[in-house]
Amino acid sequence: MRDLCFLSVMSCEEAQLHKERLQALAEKRKRQTEIEDKRGQLDDMVLQLQHLKSKAMRERWLLQGTGLEEENVRRTQLEQDEKKGRGWKA
Repeated sequence: MRDLCFLSVMSCEEAQLHKERLQALAEKRKRQTEIEDKRGQLDDMVLQLQHLKSKAMRERWLLQGTGLEEENVRRTQLEQDEKKGRGWKA
C-alpha cells in the first residue's frame, strides 16, 4: 500500500513537470513566431526604403536634362520621397 501511494505521488509530480514542459515549449514557439513576424515586417520596411531610395535616385538622374519648370516639380516630388525615406529610417 505504501508503495502504491508513493507511485501515485510520483506520477502526479511527473504529470505536473510534463505539463510545465509543454507550457514552456508553447511559450518558446510563440516567441519564435513573434520574432519571425517582426523579421518579416523589418524585411518589408527595408524593401520599401530601398524602393524609395531608388525612386529618388532615378528622379535626380531625370532632373539633369529637364527644363526649369519641370525641374522644380520633380525636385518637390524628390524631396517628398526623400522625407518618406528618412521617416522609414527613423
